[in-house]
Amino acid sequence: MEKDGKSQLLLLNIINGTLKFLSSGSYPIIYIYANELFPTNVRNTGMGICSMVARIGAIIGTYSNDNLV
Repeated sequence: MEKDGKSQLLLLNIINGTLKFLSSGSYPIIYIYANELFPTNVRNTGMGICSMVARIGAIIGTYSNDNLV
């Protein structure tokens, strides 16, 4: 690989775009699959709890990202 900064930046942008595309495609699959795991009488409650935990995780992940990098 070249030591040129522009080529490395281009490669990072390509990898970043690809990973964002792939990760955004997984969210609908996760919600459909998780929805089918719960019995019908508790499906809304179960999905609500899963959504709440996911949002809390996103908040914590945003603030802890500085510590990981």
